[in-house]
Amino acid sequence: MFDTKKTTLGSLKEIFNHVDTDGSGRVDDREFEMCINTFGLFLPKCDQTTLFNHLDADGSGNVGYNELVDAMLPPLEGARAAIVDDAWASLGGDELSSADVCTLCDPSKHPHVVTGDWPVDKVTDFILTNMASNVDKESFVDYYANYSACIPEIETEFFTDMLGDMYGVRVGGRKSFNEFSVAKLAAKLSERVKPTLSEMQILQRGWSYYDTDESYDVTSGEFRLMMEQWGFPLTDAELDAACDTYGTRGRVQWDKFAPAVGAHFGGVEGLFTPSENR
Repeated sequence: MFDTKKTTLGSLKEIFNHVDTDGSGRVDDREFEMCINTFGLFLPKCDQTTLFNHLDADGSGNVGYNELVDAMLPPLEGARAAIVDDAWASLGGDELSSADVCTLCDPSKHPHVVTGDWPVDKVTDFILTNMASNVDKESFVDYYANYSACIPEIETEFFTDMLGDMYGVRVGGRKSFNEFSVAKLAAKLSERVKPTLSEMQILQRGWSYYDTDESYDVTSGEFRLMMEQWGFPLTDAELDAACDTYGTRGRVQWDKFAPAVGAHFGGVEGLFTPSENR
């Protein structure tokens, strides 16, 4: 119903408050026209009257802000609803703070950050400002329903990719072991560094210990035990994702996983590879 590239529900609230001169939280038909026109929605007078009367369900001659938003907010459904559900499930809690959400997701993966248009802080500030302080599933879904309303239907892939990248999930519930997960593991390895033992040497030693058949691959169970040893326990979804991303058939491969971790520490030069003898 509106030009979402120029406006958002946040700006709708500002416009509504501006035209609601008496602060009643409701607007009459004249103020309603000003509100929707300012928001970029221009209707023939007859259609505008029909819309106003539809929203004015009690016949009071006034329309409240929530009634206006409900009319302009398309339902969250299909792939958008699925990715929001998957994103919430990836957080692993029944109730979190908005600060927890910022910590558990990866704001650097927001498309506008990737393109350099926004700093990371803008994403986290937006979440902290607009998401409920105490976040349960309902408020999390409401937040992204509002966000979704600002993205045209034709750009559904943009919306699903955005959440998929930020929360490390894929449509359909499969979680990706993304760069943010690797970065968290890298931080755990850094905690174990010694003067004579680098992060990647720690990774190599752990890998060698669990790679009992010396294939340079480890099973999903061995990989899980190794991660737990370093204080990085994995959910079943994360474990499946690690195998999908860095291996095949339920195994994780050194030559795929080590470079991803090594990128945080200057590479894997000097460490064994599958083509070398130990």
